[in-house]
Amino acid sequence: MSTPPSDSPPSEAQIILTDNERSAVTNLLQYLENLTTTNFFSGEPLSALTTLSFSDKISLQQSAALAFAEATDQAAPQVGRDTLDPLLFLLSSNDTDVQRGASAALGNLAVNVKNKVLIVKLGGLEPLIRRMQSPNIDVQCNAVGCLTNLASHGELSIHTDLM
Repeated sequence: MSTPPSDSPPSEAQIILTDNERSAVTNLLQYLENLTTTNFFSGEPLSALTTLSFSDKISLQQSAALAFAEATDQAAPQVGRDTLDPLLFLLSSNDTDVQRGASAALGNLAVNVKNKVLIVKLGGLEPLIRRMQSPNIDVQCNAVGCLTNLASHGELSIHTDLM
C-alpha cells in the first residue's frame, strides 16, 4: 500500500541533493579533515565552497559559511573576487548561522590590505552595515569587527582606495 502524496512541501532534510552538491559536500568533508594544509581559496576546495554557497539549501549555505570561517581563522591570504563573491552572497542570507559564518570569514580576510580594498569595491560595506543591526549579537560583533578591520590600515594608501 502506498502512502498518499502530502500537500505540505518537503522539509529541507527530505530534499534531494543535486549531483554537483553531493560532490561538493563529499569533497568539502575531505578538505576539512586536512584543514591546516588545505588551501580553501583556490582550485577544488574553493569550487566546493562556491557550489555550497550558491545552493538554494540553507543547510549547505550554513556548511559553506562555517567552512569559510574556519579556513580564514587558519589563514587570511590575499584572495580574489572568486572567494569574496560567495562570501558576500552568504552575508546577504536571511539565516543567522549563514550570516555569522560569512561575517566572521570576511572579518578575518579584512586584515589583508588588498582584501580590504576588494571587499569595499565589491559592495561589502552596505551588507556589513546592515548586519550590525542583526538581532543576533554574534552577527553584530562579527560585522563590527570586519568594519573595524576595513577601517584600520597599516599603509596610508588604503585611505584613498576606500573613499
